[in-house]
Amino acid sequence: MSEMNEPRTELTSEQEKGLLDKFEQEMNMGHRASLMKRTEKVDTEATIALVKAAMGNRSMREFAQDMGMNQSNLSRILNGKVTEIRPYTLASIAYEASPESGVTIEKLMKAQGLTIPEERRPVDKRHRGESNGIIADELLLRGYSVRLEKYFRPQLSGDFLVCDYAIKTDALPGDEGYWLFEDKLVKKITRVSIAMMEGWVDRIMAMYYRGLKAKRVSLVVDSEDLFNAMKILMGHIVVKDEISVILVSMDEGKVLDEYVAPLEDGREPKLVLTGAIEEEQNGRKAED
Repeated sequence: MSEMNEPRTELTSEQEKGLLDKFEQEMNMGHRASLMKRTEKVDTEATIALVKAAMGNRSMREFAQDMGMNQSNLSRILNGKVTEIRPYTLASIAYEASPESGVTIEKLMKAQGLTIPEERRPVDKRHRGESNGIIADELLLRGYSVRLEKYFRPQLSGDFLVCDYAIKTDALPGDEGYWLFEDKLVKKITRVSIAMMEGWVDRIMAMYYRGLKAKRVSLVVDSEDLFNAMKILMGHIVVKDEISVILVSMDEGKVLDEYVAPLEDGREPKLVLTGAIEEEQNGRKAED
């Protein structure tokens, strides 16, 4: 089970801007790669040649460190033991590539047999759907009550929809209450930016001030890269209300992880959708 609060390093405004600028560029490379579909065989020799070129004059250890990657994993790629490389790793190689190498995300994706977005077939019906069924099923499997309210609206004069759906559940501490969700599935997003992610966080935080009696508000994503990006962003804020980001697999139809932003009062909110179902059920039995 992952830790909720990861150590946070104090950064100067200039360092933070540099980090976010780098992060935004790499994030968009990873986001684009995550949308790709492998339609051709992997060209292992071409992949290895591109990775070696990307290293430039750096040693394997230095290049792995620049990418934030384990040296042994990089070695396995260069030795051809790993052939199908994950999208975020491709993005890291492209971003950290020596300028004179000419290595780009496009060249790496071609070597990996991945199609560009324009060549992809339309996404199927499953990917056009929402995450509500997956979240509801996961809560039920973990033994919680679930009442899905797809068209949940606040009692406001404007009466506008402020979330994709709400679930009334006893999953969170206290009496049964509402848990609100907003989908940010990569199949529906053409580009990701730091400003866009900050806007998402601002939006879900604002839900607490729109007459909603929500216990938690969550963004739901289906990209591991985007989930990790949101964790970094949310890890730098401290809030009084419970907001989280949830990673789901649309293909497998299950929840993979959840991260809750640090809370102002220092308390540790319940990580409902983190860890294996067996761990969650054992924890509930211990409480009983």
